[in-house]
Amino acid sequence: MPRTIAEIRRHDRERKRAQRAAAAAAGVPSSAQVSIAIVEALSFAAASGVNIETARVGGEPAITMASILSAAHVVLVSRLGFDAAASTAALLKALAPRPEHRWPSFVPTHALMPTAPAGTEA
Repeated sequence: MPRTIAEIRRHDRERKRAQRAAAAAAGVPSSAQVSIAIVEALSFAAASGVNIETARVGGEPAITMASILSAAHVVLVSRLGFDAAASTAALLKALAPRPEHRWPSFVPTHALMPTAPAGTEA
């Protein structure tokens, strides 16, 4: 007997809920949690004055990828309680190159966006 759309959706929700629960029980962070950890690591690095010596001699402070990954890993493992190996794998997966990164239409431009004159914002 054919299932209704509501039944199909309910089944899909239950299936996905079970997948998320199994991943959480195994200590695997979700992609959203990985993204949040990376953003928090970037925010921490920017606020902590990374490479202050470089700034003192007239250079721009540099934020290294290693410091971001390390801080994001600490957030996932120490604060959120995920498995260390699973967190490392999830971080590397989130930052791995993908085919769409090579598409010309996907790559953002580094040119400054024109700004509207004051008072004309929509």
